[in-house]
Amino acid sequence: MNQQEPDPASQITPSGRIVRLFVGGLPWGLVLMGALSFVFYFNKKNKPDVQPSQFAAILRRELNTSDFERYQRILGRDLGERSLRHVENLDAAAAFMESTMGPDNMGHGVIRQEFTAGDKALENIMVPLMGKAKADEAVLVLAPLDTTEANAPDEAAPPAALLGIAHSFAGDPQPRTIVFLAAPNGLAPRDDANGCWQAAQHVLINDLKFTRILALNSGGVPEPFRLPEIWKDVPYTKLTVTTKTTLAELKEMAADIRKAAQ
Repeated sequence: MNQQEPDPASQITPSGRIVRLFVGGLPWGLVLMGALSFVFYFNKKNKPDVQPSQFAAILRRELNTSDFERYQRILGRDLGERSLRHVENLDAAAAFMESTMGPDNMGHGVIRQEFTAGDKALENIMVPLMGKAKADEAVLVLAPLDTTEANAPDEAAPPAALLGIAHSFAGDPQPRTIVFLAAPNGLAPRDDANGCWQAAQHVLINDLKFTRILALNSGGVPEPFRLPEIWKDVPYTKLTVTTKTTLAELKEMAADIRKAAQ
């Protein structure tokens, strides 16, 4: 009587089955890993690595009237009207903000976001102070980089205050991320000239969940900031800054920002 040959598949041990499954799935796993690696690489490549200076804490400076007045003089009287009519003055203001808040002066890592409005090249200046505990949640502190045609003295006060407040936070990260943003407010009736709309599309900003927006504003036109739809539901606070704003008031604004970032 012929004895039936055993089925080779039935003699495979459990460990052997695992090996066969692993070998069979290896090509698909390699394809998946390759795709994921490409995604991670692409995101890392397009997301700027913004690192503050290792000396940022040493460079930190308390808010003071002297700096506030000096920044106002440079942004207002020295640079003049900052608008699409005088885009060269907007460029100079952006360069001044970038240099002043950068690693060599305040110790911050700075992002210069370039965009166009028609045939005009404009810039946003962003300083992300990454949070210690809730880095994906952020507080946005805004100041207009542009002015009206009148270039009233008060219009230089908000970006001047942003500089002083940012200096007081150098090397002092809070639980939540703080993003200091100096942006053209879109005084021209066109969305592409609105720095806030452009900033919302930046890869770093787009990854953050904003829990509060504090806008430094002179109280004049335009009022308030023209925010993009994605920020419409974020709690918004206007902080009025003029040439008459006192040091105590500036410190109170900084305290409000610090509280929001807890």
